[in-house]
Amino acid sequence: MSKTTEIDNQLFILIGALSFIPIVIILRGLVVSKLWLWFMVPLGVNQISIAHSMGISLLFALLSGHEDTKDDSMSETIKKALAAPILILLIGYIITFFM
Repeated sequence: MSKTTEIDNQLFILIGALSFIPIVIILRGLVVSKLWLWFMVPLGVNQISIAHSMGISLLFALLSGHEDTKDDSMSETIKKALAAPILILLIGYIITFFM
């Protein structure tokens, strides 16, 4: 592989990763917002916006540390980043039936 092609591939991966980050942040914000509505609002806590939810999600991500994904491929990392919030939302939805 030529040096130019290798640099182009790395640039493509970087741009793809940077464009994927806001999607994950918004998805996590939507999930936190919905879980907050299901579990916190019935306890008398005010509803929060999606922007607040994104901030809370980022705060928890910062405080909880990061998972080591250096051995994962880019597609594996993307799958994990999308699957985790969706799975959490599904589990939360199931829990609402027991409330």
